[in-house]
This record gives sequence, structure tokens and C-alpha cells, in this order.
Amino acid sequence: MRELMEGGLGWVHGVQFVCLAFQNAMAALVNGYTIHSWSGIPARATAEGGSGFGDSHVLSTKCQALRVLIIDELSMVSAELFGALEYVVKKVIRTRNTYKKREDGSKRPFGGVNVLCCVDWWQLPPVGGTSLCSDPSDVSPGLAHVDAMSMLWDTDADSIRRTWSLTEPMRCEDVWYNNFLQQCRFGSLTEENYCFIHGFPTLSVP
Repeated sequence: MRELMEGGLGWVHGVQFVCLAFQNAMAALVNGYTIHSWSGIPARATAEGGSGFGDSHVLSTKCQALRVLIIDELSMVSAELFGALEYVVKKVIRTRNTYKKREDGSKRPFGGVNVLCCVDWWQLPPVGGTSLCSDPSDVSPGLAHVDAMSMLWDTDADSIRRTWSLTEPMRCEDVWYNNFLQQCRFGSLTEENYCFIHGFPTLSVP
């Protein structure tokens, strides 16, 4: 995706598009930024449900030509943080010559910036806050409910428009290891594989 934007479209990371993740380690893997460092949202504010949103002027400069926002490992992003990010980006996007407003005057999520979220809901949930895959009826009103949860759970104009399910493993070509990971993922680990990885007697050949 990044190669397409930089090589195909001639876009610059941090100008026309930006890659974000929750933790430093994940941000480094995509050569991007953490959500907090890029947006200026104080970590303590989202962790405690506060209302601090950082420096709007600095973020406005970053969003002058922003077209696409990519969020990696969305499962670790709390609903509070996702809602806060949507709020601050929509706030700083200028109205003139953008897609911030529809013809009827209503505002688009993220100020009309295209958002791509990469997520595996079977992986780690947020360290603190509300998980985006929680039951929306159990979430208290506020940014988490109105902005974040509704974008994932509702079916109106402000909700997720399209989803692609990726089913082919791309990081490893080892057939046995991929099969082992799938068994772990779905809770169907065979006795043979369990014994093998724990060093117990097995018929498998190392």
C-alpha cells in the first residue's frame, strides 16, 4: 500500500497520507507514527476518559494536504482513542476545497479524509479503555459511543463503507507452521502438535 502511494501516486508519507499505530513497536514496523505522537492527543486523557485533545494548530498543519489515514492493528486502539482521533482530525480539516461537508451540509467522519483500518479482532484488545468490538449497547455515551462505536456498528452514511477479509498468510511460507498457527487461533490445537511444541513424546519429525 505504501509503495503504491509513494511510487505510483508520488505521495509523501506525512503529507498526503500517514501510517499510524497504537504502540511504538507497531508504528516502527510500518515506518509510521503512534496515534498519540502524530495527533497530539495526550495519552493520559484517552486512558482516563479526559477531554484533552492536544494542539489543534500543529495538527492542522499536518492535515493540510492529507488524503488517506492508515491505522494498523486497530484491535489495540480503544474506542475512546479512536473517537478522539476522529474528533480532532475532523475539527482541523478546513471546509473549503475539501470533502469535509456533504452537499446537505453534514460533516463526514474524519473531515472527509479516507481512513483504512487494518485489524485482526482475534489479537490483543486495548490495554485500557473500551474495545471497539465490544457490545455497543454496553458502552457509555460520549466520544467512544457516538463517534467510534457507531462507525463500526451502525449502517448509516458515517459507518464503515467496505470491508476486505484477508485469508491468505503472507509472512510465512511454511505450510506446517501456518497450519499450527491456525490451530492456535481457532482453539483446535491437536494433541500431536501440543506435545511437539512442549517437548513431549510425539510422532512428528523435528
